Amino acid sequence: MKRKVRETIIQYGMFRRGDRVVLGVSGGKDSVCLLRILEELREEFGLCLYVVHVHHKIREKEADRDAAFTLKLCEEQNIPCRITVCDVPKLAQESGMTVEEAGRAARYQAFYQEAERVGADKIAVAHHKNDQAETVLLHLFRGASVNGLAGIRPVSGMLVRPLLFCSPSEITGYLESIRQIYCEDASNMENVYTRNFLRNELIPEIEERINPNVQERLCGLAQDMAEWSDYVSLQCDAAQNRVLKKEEKRVTFDVDAFLKEPFVIQKELVMRGLSYLAEGRKDLTRTHVSAVLDLFTGKTGRKVNLPYRIVAWRSYEHVMLGLLYPGKKVPEKSENQREIAVDVPGSCRLKSGEELYEFSFSLCQPENEKKTFIEMMEKKNYGCTKCFDYDRINSMLVFRHRLPGDYLVLDFSGHRQKLKDYFINEKIPKEQRDQIWVLASGPEIIWIPGYRESPGFFVREETKRILLITGKPAAV
Repeated sequence: MKRKVRETIIQYGMFRRGDRVVLGVSGGKDSVCLLRILEELREEFGLCLYVVHVHHKIREKEADRDAAFTLKLCEEQNIPCRITVCDVPKLAQESGMTVEEAGRAARYQAFYQEAERVGADKIAVAHHKNDQAETVLLHLFRGASVNGLAGIRPVSGMLVRPLLFCSPSEITGYLESIRQIYCEDASNMENVYTRNFLRNELIPEIEERINPNVQERLCGLAQDMAEWSDYVSLQCDAAQNRVLKKEEKRVTFDVDAFLKEPFVIQKELVMRGLSYLAEGRKDLTRTHVSAVLDLFTGKTGRKVNLPYRIVAWRSYEHVMLGLLYPGKKVPEKSENQREIAVDVPGSCRLKSGEELYEFSFSLCQPENEKKTFIEMMEKKNYGCTKCFDYDRINSMLVFRHRLPGDYLVLDFSGHRQKLKDYFINEKIPKEQRDQIWVLASGPEIIWIPGYRESPGFFVREETKRILLITGKPAAV
């Protein structure tokens, strides 16, 4: 175990002599192993170690126990330890994240803050081989590309993962060999968390029914995909200079040069342009990349609206990416302003206050599926059901909060009303307006769940495709 970690550190150049390293330690088996093994190697690599423990305010008694255990362990190993307290349930409620997502965000914020405070060069976390397998599966189910299937990287900026190629059994064996105790986290057995379901239910079922070495195979796939991704990235670096130009709030593609590139390079270049404006790749999918790719062979003037207030359009010899509402002040990006792109067919979840709702989107052709359509409308378990003329929707659908320039179409004649004025007329308190979800196509509001739909998208006699939306409360 110690030899494997040493080889990983050397192979990936994780540390240089004299590095200050922040360790994320929860008190659980994996992070305790990370602490102990780096403590053994710190003289060899000349490291200066600092520990951060995040108290999540979940299961207060257990959290207090974990914090006290971590502090005592660090004192025994003569390693400085900082305990950071974060009310993760409150953070999740305020941000619209799941508790799992909020906990991760709180931990990494604490790690980076401590790294800045002590002038650290690296942050070490305790991901291991099974975490890698779970990540690959999770990304696969969510529609990941090659980059997503590359899973967790051994080194990512300041972040390093010395245990990434170690199995849980190796970690347990190492701790037993040095007689090191650790804290058991009861929440690891609760399958309400997605990763726990993969770890406790799905992967064991696959191991029993399909392949007992599935985790090893998934880790091998991740390594292959990482190598492929790195190669494509190098090719894109060269192509980027020929094909696109980045400005402060705009990306411009030269259509002729772009179409000469291999298709795999084209897709990655589009994703780079989108992620540049979105300041990250979260919630950007192949659906959004495909929507932009269509513009390169489309007519001049065609456009498509995308998440993060990005609009893409064709302009003669160029395809442009920019921010919606040019010339107007755009709100700072935050979790309260985040957007969720809608796939049709598909589904998504929205949190409104304390309630979580699930919305499903499907297409129905009345002349062929009228009976099915009526049956779906009459089913009680569908909660609320809304129908819109899908052919009148010209841009990508997005669930989001209000933005400057939003409007509603009030009637079939096309009369408009600003969303702000609608909220005022409905006497919706100002402090609640930014928390209301809207279904939008660009700046045009199609539906405000719980309030009203836009007549501009109502189903008519000439409607060929009906967008059927069903919404119902979802389990947290």
